[in-house]
Amino acid sequence: MELIFIYGPAAVGKLTVSTALETLTGIPLADNHSLMNPLAKVFGWDHPERERLGRVFRLEFFQAAARAGKSLITTFGGGGVYYDDFIQDARRIVEAEGGRVLFVRLHAPTEVLFERVRHGSRASHAKMQSIEVLQDKLERTPDMCARVLVGEHLEIDTSLHTPEEMGRMIVGYYAL
Repeated sequence: MELIFIYGPAAVGKLTVSTALETLTGIPLADNHSLMNPLAKVFGWDHPERERLGRVFRLEFFQAAARAGKSLITTFGGGGVYYDDFIQDARRIVEAEGGRVLFVRLHAPTEVLFERVRHGSRASHAKMQSIEVLQDKLERTPDMCARVLVGEHLEIDTSLHTPEEMGRMIVGYYAL
């Protein structure tokens, strides 16, 4: 079982790249918004209960997938120290069930994120659509743009490649 963990800040292209990767590999995608939007609809994105329930659900989901030998692609909104507890727990849970976590960091210049955050397609997934909100989030949580605290892994600047190219880069890097 492989958990392909694609992470980076809002508007970097996680869902777009993950969808291209799903098409290339046939590995199902369980993106952050599909998993968390029902909780956010009830509690709001920054509510402690959304945070707690989201953490518990994702970890249980990853563990069940690993136990069943079902690979999946998932997306996540950051790295660094701020998100390290969750990321290390996810890694431990998957590895304890014989799986492995394949990290892919997506990044882009801030001006590219600001341009993309206003794209109309984001509304259909209940995603952030405001430059001001994104700027505030980047200032309050700089680890949205940080690397996860694990060893070497694939890092891609999404402003330089098409989603299909990035999907192929992931497939090649991890021999999927």
